[in-house]
Amino acid sequence: MTTKKNHKTIAIIHYTSPPIIAGVELMIKEHIECFKDDGFKVKLISGEGKRYRQDINFVKIPEINSRHPFYSKLSKELEKGECPKEFEEFSDKIYKKLKKSLKNINICIVHQALTMHFNLALTAALVRLTKDLKEKVKFIHWTHDSTFLDENYTVKFDKFKNKYPWNLLTQKHPNIKYVVISNTRQKQLSKLFSCSIKSLIFIPNGIDIGKFFNLSKYIQSLIGDYDLFNQDLIAVLPNRILPRKNIEQSINIIYELKKLGIKIKFILTGIYDYQNPTSADYYQKIQKLVKKNNLKKDVIFLNQYKPQNGKQINLRNLKVSELYLLADFLLFPSKLEGFGRQIIESGITKTPVVCSDIGPFKETAQKDGLYFKIGEAPKKTAKNIIKFLEDIPTSRAYRRQIKNYCLTNIYENKIKAILNK
Repeated sequence: MTTKKNHKTIAIIHYTSPPIIAGVELMIKEHIECFKDDGFKVKLISGEGKRYRQDINFVKIPEINSRHPFYSKLSKELEKGECPKEFEEFSDKIYKKLKKSLKNINICIVHQALTMHFNLALTAALVRLTKDLKEKVKFIHWTHDSTFLDENYTVKFDKFKNKYPWNLLTQKHPNIKYVVISNTRQKQLSKLFSCSIKSLIFIPNGIDIGKFFNLSKYIQSLIGDYDLFNQDLIAVLPNRILPRKNIEQSINIIYELKKLGIKIKFILTGIYDYQNPTSADYYQKIQKLVKKNNLKKDVIFLNQYKPQNGKQINLRNLKVSELYLLADFLLFPSKLEGFGRQIIESGITKTPVVCSDIGPFKETAQKDGLYFKIGEAPKKTAKNIIKFLEDIPTSRAYRRQIKNYCLTNIYENKIKAILNK
């Protein structure tokens, strides 16, 4: 994601924050990277943590930590259904510190504190703040869990749900946008709050795919520049450009897949021998076929690719395994091979193989590939590819999870909308 300029400031509030890493803290860290890439100023407010990167502000308010010593004393009475006299004084202390920290803040994202009981003094302070600052600050509550939706807690605390301050956790407060991380949570919370499902915004957790796969900056740039995480299919062919490689058949297959309504990218390393007239002429032939079929944005030759924010790399330094991690299938149409290393690479990386039915490929892929004949009608092959991949559960799951749970997609398609409304 390209860093932009933005004049708004986001505050994030949680009991603890990075470098402490648990599920919520990890998500906060990932969201902060998205916010910074989108140009927001960020202030992180927590009871325990530190300024883990220089381009964010960090405010430590020990009282909002769920394990603050004084709150631990209060919680013993709260968990008996009593509200100790010191509760309001402690909550007021949190209120004043938070109010000072939220000066000049445009958006405040709170995690957990309005649905979980881990610091009810913080909950009460936040409810006050959402009323007092409603004209100045947009409040968003990111709901991961709820005390009164967890049977481990409801057994103990359900009898207090209508008593203050526990009842603050069972209400949908009017000056707050509530985000829920799953459809299940959305249904459960709407029942608890007695509100419409549509009034709760569903935004799933995401995964930073680049970091998860430890992808190089080069490949991450490729993903962004070609919008690879929003495709239906990605085919790869790490191979040299030679006539016997029969690349024109794969180009025609890609063309037919696109005609069938499939959003597809085909990534080739595109290496050819400049000094070999046959290889150079064949490369030009392939380029003309790509242009003729209007596939210039769909067929990616890495030997031509230069990242928007970086340098073109020597393809000898390319980590080919990264291409397989991105791919839905290997498309290998060679007329003649002695072996076919790419078939082995695909198997090792669990990448489905679609290839010509020559002997060496059958030896290595055996019954686990989809074969087509040299010169087979591209439309027939395209239809067979769709069926082949639909019948592989891991292939279906891979593309669905990439599309739906890639953090970049979630940020661009969902999170930005609630920040800008």
